[in-house]
Amino acid sequence: MTMHSVRLDKERCVGCTTCIKTCPTQAIRVKKGKARIIESRCIDCGECIRVCPTYAKVARTKSLDMIKDFRYPVAVVSPALYGQFPAGTDINLIFSALREMGFKRVVDVARGAEYLGRFINEYMEEHPEIRPVISSGCPTVTRLITVRFPELAENVIPINQPMEIMAKLVRQRRLSKRGDRHFLYCPLHRGSDVRPPAHRLWRSGHQRQHLHFRRLLALI
Repeated sequence: MTMHSVRLDKERCVGCTTCIKTCPTQAIRVKKGKARIIESRCIDCGECIRVCPTYAKVARTKSLDMIKDFRYPVAVVSPALYGQFPAGTDINLIFSALREMGFKRVVDVARGAEYLGRFINEYMEEHPEIRPVISSGCPTVTRLITVRFPELAENVIPINQPMEIMAKLVRQRRLSKRGDRHFLYCPLHRGSDVRPPAHRLWRSGHQRQHLHFRRLLALI
């Protein structure tokens, strides 16, 4: 059974069909007064979570206590996290809070985006026949293409996402002795934690989990 980043709280669901109207892949049906997610069509975009009036759609998360399972936990931080704080918040304060929470090292995923940018430029020069070129940076977009527009799969740049690139660099440089943690707050990336993108070119094999945001906010 495929694991998704969205789960249904049946007790809260009233079968109103609001989620059905906004799902981009028609992955939701209502049966016997309750919504049901068709896993083969769900792309973990989080639209159903956003629009549900009864909060029956809930994002799957992991407890921060799992950090204790790693000898040297490393937080690979997405820029999406910074936007959750008031304007002008010092990024160093966010990094310090992460270390206080138990991470031994904090790495900005933007470094992975720099490597990705270089590869994209080279790829477009070497393959002028492939147009349009679609970035693989957003896992939900790649899943949308897989489910609804498979004819565009060849237009997706065959490289891992910035978060996966940084996770690989962290491991190669032995910053993490047992595993790294990818700390993020973008709903579109939550699915990457429990289910990697479908296309084989986008799989890196690194274990990453979605960690709670509230504790970090309290430390700043």
